Amino acid sequence: MRTPSNYLILSSLIRYASQFSLTFIFAQTLGPEAVGTFSLSLAIASPIYLFAGWGLRRLILTLSRDVSYRTYRTIRTVLSVLAFAIVCAIGFFFAPSHLDAITLVALIKLSELYLDWANTYLQKASLYSGIVILAGVNAIVTISSVTILGIITKDLRYTLLGAAVAISIATTVTVMYSVRRAVSEAEREEPISRPDVWLVLRSGFPLAVAAMATVLLQTVPQYLLAATNGTSAVGLFAVLMYLTFFSEIVLNGHAQAWIPVARKIYAEAPQALSVQQALRAARGSSLISIGVSALAILGAFLLYPLVFGEFFAMKIDYVPPLMLIAACQPLLFFCSTALSVHNSYFKQLISSVIAIITTAAVGALIIPTNGATGALWAYAGAVIVRTMVSAIQLSASARSGRSTDE
Repeated sequence: MRTPSNYLILSSLIRYASQFSLTFIFAQTLGPEAVGTFSLSLAIASPIYLFAGWGLRRLILTLSRDVSYRTYRTIRTVLSVLAFAIVCAIGFFFAPSHLDAITLVALIKLSELYLDWANTYLQKASLYSGIVILAGVNAIVTISSVTILGIITKDLRYTLLGAAVAISIATTVTVMYSVRRAVSEAEREEPISRPDVWLVLRSGFPLAVAAMATVLLQTVPQYLLAATNGTSAVGLFAVLMYLTFFSEIVLNGHAQAWIPVARKIYAEAPQALSVQQALRAARGSSLISIGVSALAILGAFLLYPLVFGEFFAMKIDYVPPLMLIAACQPLLFFCSTALSVHNSYFKQLISSVIAIITTAAVGALIIPTNGATGALWAYAGAVIVRTMVSAIQLSASARSGRSTDE
C-alpha cells in the first residue's frame, strides 16, 4: 500500500501546489479582487464538473462488473460537453459581470476532468509513476503560462485565456499518450454495451450528486460570502481552505491505495469490511492529518502575509475549525471508500445531502456577521455531520453483508 499511496499523494501534492501557485500569482500581480473573482469562478464551476465526473473514477476502480473502455469514454464525453454548457449558462444568467472568467475557468476545469480520466486508467494499470508525470506536466504548463501572462497583461481574463489554451493543448497530448499506455488496443476496441451504459448511469448518479455535494460544502459558504461580504472575502476563505488540502492530499492517497485491501476483505467476508476496519485503516492517517494541518497552520501565520498580503493574514479564530476538520476527515475518507467497495453508492449521496443542508443552514446564520470565520465553522459542522452519518451507513452495510443499493 505504501508505494502506490506515495505516488498518489505526490500527484495530489503537485496538483494542489499548482492551484496554490495560481492564487499566489493572482494575489501578487492582480490583488485580492482578482483572487476573489477566480475563487468565485471555481466555486461556480467545480460542483458542476464534479457532478459531470459521475464518480467514474470510483466506478472504474471498484465496480464489481467489468465495463468496456468505450462505454466509459462515451459517457465521459457527453457529460463533459454538458458540464461546460451548464457552467457557461449559469455565468450568463446569474453572474454576467464575471462571465468571461467563469467561461475560461470552465475550459480549464474541462481539461482537469480528462486528466483525472487518464489518471484513473493509469491507476487501474498500476502505472503510478505515469500519474505523477501527468500531474507534473500539467503543473508546469499551468504555472508557467499564468506567470508569464499575469506579469505581461496584468489582466485576469487575458491571463486565464492564455492559460486555458496552453492547458487544453497539453492535456490533449498527455491524455492520449497516457491512455495508450494504460489501455490495450483490444480493450479500446471493445464495443459499447447498452446495459452497461445504464449500469454506469444508475451506479454513478448517487456518486455524482455526492461528489457535487462534497464540493458544495465549501462553495455554499463562498456563495454566502459573496452575497454578504463581497468577492474579496470569497478569496480569503478559499486561501484558508488551502490549509485543509494538505491533509486531504495524504488522506486521499492513503484511501485510494487502501481500495485493493478493502476489496480483498470484502471478497472474503463482506461483513468484515466495517467501521472497525475503517478506523483501523484511518488510525495512522489521523496522526499525519492532524500533524500536517498543525504545521500548515503554523506556516500560514508566518507566510500568508508575505505570500498573499496582509488582507490574507491568519487569525487565531481560524484555528479551531481548521483543526476540527483535520481530526474528522480521516475516518470520513476511509468510511466513504469502504462504502464504495460495498457498492453502497446511494448511501454516500444521502450523507452528502445531509451535510450540505447542514452547511447551508449554519452558514446562513453565522456567515453574514462572522465572514470567513463563520464560513470555516459552517464547513467544519458539515464535515462532522457527514463523518457521523457515513460511519452509521457503513455499519449498516457491514451488518447486511451486501449493498442495499442493489
